Amino acid sequence: MLWKKNWQSLHNPENMDTKDISLGKIAYDAYCAHRSWKSIRGEPLPSWDNQGEELRGAWTLAALAVRDHVGRDAADRVKGIRPL
Repeated sequence: MLWKKNWQSLHNPENMDTKDISLGKIAYDAYCAHRSWKSIRGEPLPSWDNQGEELRGAWTLAALAVRDHVGRDAADRVKGIRPL
């Protein structure tokens, strides 16, 4: 799986594809928006750019895992479709 390959990049984010990092930012921003930009303790959540590299890498890998799963699921559905 692609996200597993990117696990090595977690400690070296400059090696990650910018499209992959964007997926992590989208996921993080969606989570923060859902939480009204407050942590479970009510503290403000930092923006993506103010978050540490380790956390940004973790969100990116989580987003890649979801993308890979959704893509595999869609591919499995397509395999059962026969042309008319």
